[in-house]
Amino acid sequence: MVTKKVIDTLYRQFSRPPQSVDELNIGLLFDCAVENHGIFLDENFLYIGSVEPSSPFSMIPLNRINAIVEFDSVIAVVLHSSILFLDKESDDVNIHVKMEKPSLWERMKMFFLPSPSGEVFPDANIDTDPNRDLASDGR
Repeated sequence: MVTKKVIDTLYRQFSRPPQSVDELNIGLLFDCAVENHGIFLDENFLYIGSVEPSSPFSMIPLNRINAIVEFDSVIAVVLHSSILFLDKESDDVNIHVKMEKPSLWERMKMFFLPSPSGEVFPDANIDTDPNRDLASDGR
């Protein structure tokens, strides 16, 4: 079973593409996923037929693939910021997208600076009229 811990380990362990595309375990795709996923390969791209053609994951440049890893029920295609999990038994595809957490500096800017759209924070609309009866219904 692929858990969040396993996914984090894949990102950490395969953070960069190999020196050469020849180092990828592409044979694993043809052994386990070609029938269910319509895998096609040319000299520059990996095509996955089970992914919607309008998706950016249907055609992946080979030099962007960091690793191809086998698990019990899936094949993982590890990219820099995402992982495609191709089911071995069916044409199901699951995609994990790595969401980068904002840095401390970015969080401070978000907290102190107004939003670019000019939105006013809810706390900025506090009624400061000292004569208003707070127990009334506001009329």
